[in-house]
Amino acid sequence: MRPLVNWKYALVTLERMRRYARELDFAVPDDEEAEIWRLFESQEPELRAGLVERYRRAGCGGFGVMEDLERRITLPT
Repeated sequence: MRPLVNWKYALVTLERMRRYARELDFAVPDDEEAEIWRLFESQEPELRAGLVERYRRAGCGGFGVMEDLERRITLPT
């Protein structure tokens, strides 16, 4: 996963990583997931909002990403 080349899709990458791990019966390494969250949280608020909006448009949902986001930040409605 590192370096995450297309970081603007970091949250979509996180969802896909979780989905593929479930489908293939693998575990997502904690440090890989933490790196995606570190990248997300290091962005300015405007960029984080853009990442969330991009995820809402491109993500499938159902793999806990939105729930994790809700725990980490206050999401705009």
